[in-house]
Amino acid sequence: VAGDLQSMLLNGALPRLMSLSIFVSAWVDYQVVDHVYRLVKVRHQEKIAQENHKKLILEIATLKQHDRLEKIGRRKFGLQYPELGQKILLR
Repeated sequence: VAGDLQSMLLNGALPRLMSLSIFVSAWVDYQVVDHVYRLVKVRHQEKIAQENHKKLILEIATLKQHDRLEKIGRRKFGLQYPELGQKILLR
């Protein structure tokens, strides 16, 4: 009985078990590499998004500057301050 068990392990079960463990090990390694690649890609996208966010915050701050808008209106469009009789108060 012991000889049959040993023969069965060496001829069938053991090689299959070793093949399966090699396959599982390779699959796990592939999954780890794939997840690391995805993580690096997401971190790069996050860095780009943070840079874009900073640029947009700066652009919003710049666009909110009223004196800048006034200068653009005068220089680009020739706008002037209204005279005393030209102002109308709307309610």
